[in-house]
Amino acid sequence: MEPSSRALNKLLDGSDAAWAQFVHASAPIIWGQIRRCFGRYGAGLDPIDLEDVGQDVYVRLSRANFRLLRLYDPKRAQLSTYLGVVAHSASVDFLRKRHARHEDIEDPALHLAAPEPPKSTSTRALRSLLPKTLLSRRQNLILTRLFDEDKEIEEIANELGVAAQTIRSAKHKALSKIRKYFYDNPHLKEAA
Repeated sequence: MEPSSRALNKLLDGSDAAWAQFVHASAPIIWGQIRRCFGRYGAGLDPIDLEDVGQDVYVRLSRANFRLLRLYDPKRAQLSTYLGVVAHSASVDFLRKRHARHEDIEDPALHLAAPEPPKSTSTRALRSLLPKTLLSRRQNLILTRLFDEDKEIEEIANELGVAAQTIRSAKHKALSKIRKYFYDNPHLKEAA
């Protein structure tokens, strides 16, 4: 189901309900394009990558007062085609960043936040290997609530009085920092 021009106009006028409808209608288009792009380049796609790239697409679309969506011209293409181009661009950028770190883009194990801990090791113990300044106080709090306390994103958002997307974004940024830190410090894998 493609988002309609009427719904797009309401979204550009600032309607939160129109944004929610747009996300619901466009998600299959965007996720489908991400899957096709990863498949085309022979890259493994795990659910975390799919969520990360999908979030990046929606950030791109909503950034600067929906600048990309305002540039859409229905005379040139269908909205689904336009969204597919944005999703493809975000996917390629993601794969380039992954490749730039000299990782094997087919090995999903390299994209974990940390080495697989023994069953007795908590995520708190793994995070103790990180420098205290790597994550912000809020990122530490969110990771603790998510992984140590096993809370849902919506539950944490309600507790902190923020949108669920804020929690998802903080989680994504924190895990990206942790991945990079462990990638840059491979000797820590043995310590974990």
